[in-house]
Amino acid sequence: MELYKKKENINGKEIKIKIWDTAGQEQYRSLTRNFFHATEGILLIYDITNINSFQQVKYWMQCIHDNASENVKVVLIGSKSDLEKDRVVSTEDGQALANNLKIKFYETSALKNINIQEAVIDLTTQVLSVKKEINDAIKLKQLSDENDLSKNQAQGCGC
Repeated sequence: MELYKKKENINGKEIKIKIWDTAGQEQYRSLTRNFFHATEGILLIYDITNINSFQQVKYWMQCIHDNASENVKVVLIGSKSDLEKDRVVSTEDGQALANNLKIKFYETSALKNINIQEAVIDLTTQVLSVKKEINDAIKLKQLSDENDLSKNQAQGCGC
C-alpha cells in the first residue's frame, strides 16, 4: 500500500490531500474497510484494459456504502486511457456505471498526464462543498438554539 501526499490550491485555499493506493489487492481488503470510516473522498479506479477490475467496482461501491459516512464523495476513474488498443471496457460502459452509481466519471492516463489533476480537483471540490454544507448547517442550528434561548429568557423561562 502506498501513500501519496499532495497539495492543491482550490478556490484560493491550500488543501492537503492524502491518497492511499491499495491497487484493489486482496491483502488490503480488511484494512481498506477501516480507512472508509475517516475518508471524505474516494477515487475508485479500474483499469480499462482489465475487465475484472471494472467488475470489482460494484464490490468496492458496496464496501463504501457499508463502511463510509453518508457524506463520502466518490469519483469513478477508468485508468490507462492511453492504451486504446488494449481497451476492453468502453468509455460508454464506464460512464453508464458512473451514471448508475450517481457519481462523476473520468478516464485518465498517468503516462500522458490526462485528467488526473482534473479528477483529484473535482473530488476535492466535492468534499469541500460537503464540509461547507455541514458547517453552514451547524452554524444555522447554533443560531436557532441561541434564538430559542433568547426567546425563553425574554419570556421569563430562563434560569
